[in-house]
This record gives sequence, C-alpha cells and structure tokens, in this order.
Amino acid sequence: MIKIISKSLIALLWGSLACGVIYPLMLTVFSQTFFRTQANGSLVIDAQRNVLGSFLLGQKFTSDRFFSGRPSASDYETLPSGASNLSQASTALREKINERAKQYRLAVSGTPADLLTASGSGLDPDISYESAILQIPRIASARKVPQERIAGIVRNLSRPQLPLFSKPRIVNVVMLNQAIEGDSSR
Repeated sequence: MIKIISKSLIALLWGSLACGVIYPLMLTVFSQTFFRTQANGSLVIDAQRNVLGSFLLGQKFTSDRFFSGRPSASDYETLPSGASNLSQASTALREKINERAKQYRLAVSGTPADLLTASGSGLDPDISYESAILQIPRIASARKVPQERIAGIVRNLSRPQLPLFSKPRIVNVVMLNQAIEGDSSR
C-alpha cells in the first residue's frame, strides 16, 4: 500500500511540476520571444512610455478631431461589458439610434449600422470602412487638413474582415486615431 501511495505522490508531483510550472514557463518564454506585443495585451503606448489603452478594446473618443467607434452599452468599461439586450422592436433602442444619428448629423437610413448600434461586447475596436469614410469631413474640418489626407490614412489602415476572401471592410478606430494624431504632429 505504501508503495502505491508513494508512486501516486511522485506522479502527482511530476504532473504538477510539468503542467503547473514547466509548461506555463515554456509558453511564457515562447510568447514573449515571438509575440511580445500580443502577449502583453496589444497596448497603445505613447512617446513618454505611458499606456493609453489597447488596440483590442474600443475606447470613447468624443472630440471632433478623432474618429468615433461603435457605441458601447457599458460606456467602454471592461468589467460590466456586454450588450444592452434591447430587441430590434424596442422603443428605447430606436430612441438611442435616433439620438446617435443626430449626434453624427446623419440620417438613420443609409448610415452604417455600426455607428448607430452597440456591439455585443460593447468594446469592439473596429468600425466599417463606410463608417470611417462618413466621419472624414468632420475630422478634416476639426483638424484643418485636406480630406484626402485623412482618407489616405483610412485606406492604409483598412483591412479585410476575412483575410484572403474579401476587400478591406474594417478599420481599427484606436489605430486610426493614433495614426491621425501622429500625422498631425508632423
């Protein structure tokens, strides 16, 4: 009986060491070596090395100088993130959509839905290419730069939603605003 228990304890010790120490350590070394940015949360860092956010999480941009992302049901907070759970038949949802359309000075019909409706998580960092194009005149006016300059940045940062199978359809708002801010500091 003692022999069986001692073998079981040795197996438990080796299993714990392999799965609880060696494997996580190997993954950490591998990810920090080959995927450092992603392993550390895809952080947005300014010139003074301050963390401004993450490219993976939507942020609230209210100034006319910046692109606006999708609305957030949780006001871009990460802990209570989630959808509003309002149905398409909801009067409250229709009122929110109309309010957002007025904010952008756009008509509800014809405006891309991602500018008017929140994502499921409330933290989606991407908007459609069409939503970015609609915001160019406002941003160019606020920054006093030609619209084509802003449009060029949007074109450079747009990417396909399904790589290899579609044309550029989405743009990361955090990357876009960082690029525009960097472009205007020249």
